[in-house]
Amino acid sequence: MPAGCEFTCKNKNCQHYQAGFSITGNWPIAYIEKVIDSTPVKKVKDLRERLISLKEAGTLYALIQFPNVDKLPCVGQRISLWSPEAHRIWNYEVDMEGKPLVEGITEIPKICEKTGCTLLTFNEVVEKGIECPFCKEKLSQNRWFVNED
Repeated sequence: MPAGCEFTCKNKNCQHYQAGFSITGNWPIAYIEKVIDSTPVKKVKDLRERLISLKEAGTLYALIQFPNVDKLPCVGQRISLWSPEAHRIWNYEVDMEGKPLVEGITEIPKICEKTGCTLLTFNEVVEKGIECPFCKEKLSQNRWFVNED
């Protein structure tokens, strides 16, 4: 099941109090033109326009919006990895057509290209937590899951 986690700074003395970001677990992707024409995306004009711009710039895939009411075929997964030293999320798209996901995952980097540190998976980040890059206190976690229908 696709999942995500919002990380937020709850330190009232931090300059980034109540700010944060989200990271997702492995997320199904489809060909971008199918996502652009999907029922949920057609309802959100700004999202559809951004996806069209990405397609025109050469992007091949987009995240499947859930619930997947149009039953878009999954052609791969987006894998998000966290760099604890760069304070950055690296996203990789794994094309699963013709190969198992496990094989595709072995092809993505495990080391941050900016810092050389080991990248952390979604599950590792949720388990270990993340420190605020500014005040160094652990960020609050709010996990969420998606209806895959």
